[in-house]
Amino acid sequence: MRSIVDRLQALSKVIAEKCRISATPGAPIGVLHKDKVIYTHNYGYRKVESSIPPDENTIYHIASRSESFTAASMAILVEEGKLSWDTRVREILPDFKHVDFTINDEATILDFMSHRTGLAPKNMLWLHEYAGVELRRSETLEMVSYLETIDNVARAYMALSDGTPYHLPRPSVEDGVIIEGAVGVQSSVADLLTYSQNVMQAADDQISRNITSTEGSPLKQVPTLLENHINQSPAPSKLERSYALGWTRTMLPGPLGTVGLNPVYVEAMPLVGKGLKEPRMVYHHQGSLIDYLCSFHLIPFTRTAIVVLTN
Repeated sequence: MRSIVDRLQALSKVIAEKCRISATPGAPIGVLHKDKVIYTHNYGYRKVESSIPPDENTIYHIASRSESFTAASMAILVEEGKLSWDTRVREILPDFKHVDFTINDEATILDFMSHRTGLAPKNMLWLHEYAGVELRRSETLEMVSYLETIDNVARAYMALSDGTPYHLPRPSVEDGVIIEGAVGVQSSVADLLTYSQNVMQAADDQISRNITSTEGSPLKQVPTLLENHINQSPAPSKLERSYALGWTRTMLPGPLGTVGLNPVYVEAMPLVGKGLKEPRMVYHHQGSLIDYLCSFHLIPFTRTAIVVLTN
């Protein structure tokens, strides 16, 4: 049987063709397996006008994948005792006032982080990526004066009707923008593979020892970050599909990629893991901004992570 790397390399032409058909300018891909990076490949360009290709360190917006980082940051505050998962939102944000008294009085951090408040998404209200952020020069000048420049950043593009990539401004979702916590993180394939490895290692340690902190790891409360907080199965099933904190949980065999834009364009996602002897859990999520997409899968039982970023 061919090695995993051979099979990944054999997909190169197929992936390149899909990038061409979908008018995707660039797409770096990385695969971690058994805690080692076994494969990276970079398709297309991070800057079309100059034909500059991306690499595993090219910075992309990761959109909704930011949610897992926001949840991990909240977990640090929980571990430090500054708040709890059951802290009511109104205790932190006194100006939070909802017409539904139950939501207003009882909704917790965990409810909002796991998307189980029952509130309508109203995504179009949040998709103002180009809103400017006003900063006082007195507050930022000293910091900005010492910031180094980073050039290895993927440009943003949208496809015209003929498939031609059209350059757009980068999304303004930095500090101070309302959807920062949901879509504000920028990262690279290399860094996300490192993050994936550390998530799986911390999960193994904390779950096996029934603890909430791993020595030497910034990741806290990982069992809570990864556990089921709300069911997502469309019908009763023995195989779990649920949402954690910034992660979708799918028990294989099962459909992957059901969260994100795929349901808009695909009637049903393919069933993955048909040949498994026993059910296995996969953690995954997609991210989408107007001009960036990403896909992120963790497969703990083989110590595998798959990261795909596009502009």
